[in-house]
Amino acid sequence: MDSRQPEVNNPSEESSGDDTGMVPGWFDRISAVNNASFVNGSFVIRNLDIAFPIGRRTTPLCQYNACLWPDSPDGFVYIPYTISSDFGTYETAVIAAALNDIGDTTCIRFIPRTSETDYITFASLSGCWSSVGRIGGQQFISLQRPDCVWSGVVTHEVLHALGLQHEHVRNDRNDYVQVQWKNIHAENLGNFYIAQSYNQELSLYDYGSIMHYSKTAFSIDGVLPTLIAIPDSTIQLGQDFSMSELDIVKLNTLYKCNKPPIRSAGCGGTLTGSSGSFATPNFPNNYPNNVRCHWNITTNIQFTITFTDIDIEGDGKRCPFDKLKIYNGWDFNTLYQMNDLCGKNLPSPITSYTRSMQFVFTSDSSIVGKGFRVVYQTVQN
Repeated sequence: MDSRQPEVNNPSEESSGDDTGMVPGWFDRISAVNNASFVNGSFVIRNLDIAFPIGRRTTPLCQYNACLWPDSPDGFVYIPYTISSDFGTYETAVIAAALNDIGDTTCIRFIPRTSETDYITFASLSGCWSSVGRIGGQQFISLQRPDCVWSGVVTHEVLHALGLQHEHVRNDRNDYVQVQWKNIHAENLGNFYIAQSYNQELSLYDYGSIMHYSKTAFSIDGVLPTLIAIPDSTIQLGQDFSMSELDIVKLNTLYKCNKPPIRSAGCGGTLTGSSGSFATPNFPNNYPNNVRCHWNITTNIQFTITFTDIDIEGDGKRCPFDKLKIYNGWDFNTLYQMNDLCGKNLPSPITSYTRSMQFVFTSDSSIVGKGFRVVYQTVQN
């Protein structure tokens, strides 16, 4: 047994988590900052967080007014970016981790800008917002610090810049959700109007998309629902941490990525009890190919995780194919990220920094193993 605990970059700056209660998701964070339509420079921000250019558009019109980023002969889509010096080390790490998470499951690669004409700049402007699709030249994604610098917010805004609209405004939404118009603030009704978008052409309706509003979005009292899933009203709406399985499908379809479809295989979820366990799909039999699972443990106090089994393709030193990523914190950022895990050596028990940890397991299309099983238990003082 390998008694070494995986190395970790210990967070050295302020955490984005809140130890006093539930951690707000991307919608709550954005709506708290963007509480009404407003003008920022040459853009008006409407529909929660979408930037519409003021005046005549300089780039050619594209389908659904959302231009795509060009692909390269090698099959990848390279998107240059810069990160403003307004952001500190921790905040820069949050942005970089969200970009890496998109690159892990798609053919999209975010590269530091050198001299490219079209590129994205992450800046702390007023509010959390992005244009939809490529607009040409320097293209801002605003992440007003500190509230907007959170992995779920970053991922949501980047997916706008890649061409995705909010999921609940697609043309077929009335077949899947009912809008409770009477429960919506009058000034926010426009956030629920149907809009033309790529979304409906790319996947089935995605209740769990990170681009989907929450059940109580813009509620008149914060409790009454504004969106209800049909025919099953118990279906959870939205995703706070990362892309859903169908979000990944959307991007890979939109950009014609030559990648096998990623499947959730019924894995992942949120664990909130004082103790529990989870394992790879089919455990103790081999896990499937092309799978992505995200588990979130969030408890009332700190906890310790222990691996009872591990058998993931790789030698335990490098994990270029199948891997388990562990983020010892509330969200996906490189300051929380531990070394990727693979191989067959059991790691030592790991204690959470705060009250939450994230686990993301991905497999490719070739060799598989038995997988892993994790148990956790809260730490009593």
